[in-house]
Amino acid sequence: MKTNKEDDKLKATVWKVDDDSAYQRRVEEQQRKRKQFLVQKAKRRMGGGADREGSGNEGRTVRISNLASKTKPDKLKKLMKSVGLVESLDMYPDENSAMATFEEPHCAQQFAEKFNRYVCIHGAKFFCA
Repeated sequence: MKTNKEDDKLKATVWKVDDDSAYQRRVEEQQRKRKQFLVQKAKRRMGGGADREGSGNEGRTVRISNLASKTKPDKLKKLMKSVGLVESLDMYPDENSAMATFEEPHCAQQFAEKFNRYVCIHGAKFFCA
């Protein structure tokens, strides 16, 4: 014969399992929404200034950030040329970043995929978007 304490303990266990699964579903939903947001953000940033009509740089521009302050344009261009022809490179030393425009959109995408979080220039891990 079960006592009231055993019934209460059983109910508490069932509630905890239900509560955990609801919590897990909420966490998974938040993670899915966050991933979706980051994918959309990356797609917007891949074009750099391409959202402006008539810029002509749609998908060809890559923003490179977290560069070491000693980074020289020549070293960066050498990395870029390994994936394709570079149309322009604008360095922003105050922000430790650069904007690179490739001649072909697939080159920009390949550069971003290949060199994002790449550690090479003066030990700095730089980011591409």
